[in-house]
Amino acid sequence: RFPPINIPENDSYEDNVNNNRYYGNDAYDRMDPVFKTFKFNKDTSEDEVIKEVLNAFNLPADYQKFDLEVRFADGTEKEYKKEIQGQ
Repeated sequence: RFPPINIPENDSYEDNVNNNRYYGNDAYDRMDPVFKTFKFNKDTSEDEVIKEVLNAFNLPADYQKFDLEVRFADGTEKEYKKEIQGQ
């Protein structure tokens, strides 16, 4: 078993669909099981990443705004953003 991880309190998970925001270890505890299901990597297309994340969190495909920041194991950081206008 791994020792507990202390996540900085400024790290957060915003669930705008259900109007909730989680911080620090609480955010990590809610997100970790979902993160473990992800198959994408730094070379995966933005559309595929968005599709996989939406599916993992059971979110509707008719989202208006998507914003995700990821740090991969090799240190690469990527941001995935998409906004649907006119909805």
